[in-house]
Amino acid sequence: MRNLGMEKRVCPLCGSARSRAVIHLSAQEIVMANWSYRQDRFADMSIDPKARFSIQQCSGCAFVYAGDLPSRDFLAFVYDDLIDIEAARHESYSLHNLANRMEYLASLIRLVKDGDRVLDFGCGFGPTLAMLKNALGIETVGLETSAARATELEKWHPLIIRAASALQAHGPFNAVILDNVLEHIPDPRQTVDLISNVCAEGAILFVSVPDISAEYLKSQIYLNQSSKLLGMDINPWEHLNYFDLAHLDALMNQSGFVALRQAALPGEVRIGLRPEIEVGARLRNTVASMLRGARYAWTGDALPSVNRRYYQFNGRTLG
Repeated sequence: MRNLGMEKRVCPLCGSARSRAVIHLSAQEIVMANWSYRQDRFADMSIDPKARFSIQQCSGCAFVYAGDLPSRDFLAFVYDDLIDIEAARHESYSLHNLANRMEYLASLIRLVKDGDRVLDFGCGFGPTLAMLKNALGIETVGLETSAARATELEKWHPLIIRAASALQAHGPFNAVILDNVLEHIPDPRQTVDLISNVCAEGAILFVSVPDISAEYLKSQIYLNQSSKLLGMDINPWEHLNYFDLAHLDALMNQSGFVALRQAALPGEVRIGLRPEIEVGARLRNTVASMLRGARYAWTGDALPSVNRRYYQFNGRTLG
């Protein structure tokens, strides 16, 4: 059997060791729920298909996280062998994925100035770097700790950093992109703190993580109790942290990042009015959008989401 090298985790947000298991998944369930995993390589992991892994909820701050930290050897196998690299790369550069990136990059670019430096922290296969590579007036830097991915990126991008410890020599940065990164990191507090140390005053931080709201978590617990496959966002091997809006904002505030409301962002305000074919669906969506519009008028925010959250670095004034 492969040595999993699992270490028990305390809450990565508040440090409490008190928690309760809300979801248990077998190794086989984890692999079956993830389209990017190569089923033919599962046997090479030499893991008991019935081996169980837990998702915990902190008894103190209610944050949800993977109960065990996989070893580096285990994670290296998952990211470099179990994952179908070509399929994952294709998804990164798919039209749908690029369209989503264009949308958030449009706002981010409007918030930076000529001469600014932009860091893509955890740049993966580099789709964001590719989109910004020829943008005049800004310098883009990519951080990628996967040796295989970094080697590939270095063939076409001028500045790729392989270790977070080397960031200080390349800062300060005026904008940082954290696109689907924080859920993977063993110690998100340490990572956000590190990022704050290389940010210029007033720097913009864009964050996107899977939305694990209370409602979504409840639905996944129900599926788990019903012995049904969960969404691939619930994966204790890769996704070590599960954020809702309150916990994400709390994490950022600790390092001096303050959320920007939609009223402070360039571009059109999103209130969730979407195309619908059926009249009834359009009416329900219109009513909901009107309520969100009223919220925007009162608070300056309409659709805050962990999928697309902008922060500004105001220094270490929030503790």
